Amino acid sequence: MNIRQKLVASGVISVLAAALLGGIGLLGQNRLAEALAENQLSVSALRNHMEGDMMHDALRADVLAAFVAAPGDSAAASQVRNDFSEHSQWFRKVMDENAKLPLSPEISQSIRDLRPLIDTYIAAAGKLVDDALRDPQASRAQMADFQRIFGELEGRNEKLSTLIETRADEARQAASDAVRSAAWWLLGGLVLVCVVLCLAT
Repeated sequence: MNIRQKLVASGVISVLAAALLGGIGLLGQNRLAEALAENQLSVSALRNHMEGDMMHDALRADVLAAFVAAPGDSAAASQVRNDFSEHSQWFRKVMDENAKLPLSPEISQSIRDLRPLIDTYIAAAGKLVDDALRDPQASRAQMADFQRIFGELEGRNEKLSTLIETRADEARQAASDAVRSAAWWLLGGLVLVCVVLCLAT
């Protein structure tokens, strides 16, 4: 092979090498973008779920506040009702947001299955708030049933939280794997190009 042929071969190899490395980089970038998007989705779902879990506790606090409000204290009663309204609306909001996210079928189904119990819990809390503000002594008999619903929802929330956290961990691992994979592919491509150029010259 004369010098001119070697120069032509080197030029062709350089163009192919640039295309190869560019393709590897683009593939790695796409995989990383997908992994990061999935990770962000899991983080959003987990944040919504944690806020919902806080509202779950806040509603019970509203019920307890209704029992300790002084009879005839209209300002305290109004505050309890306003807090209950805010917490129940926020609870439904974050659960609706999670229901709209393109999560895994298992998580999405679990969220849909949990919604009726959430509505039951909010309704029970609202009724107990109203009754306790009118007659706290007579309303104490309802607390056992309310606590039962609270406990059932707490258990279901924990299971759903585990599912979301597991998916978030998998998404973070996928993002990390995508970064490592892209780095190894680029390194392998560079080594291959160097070997081919050496053989061609």
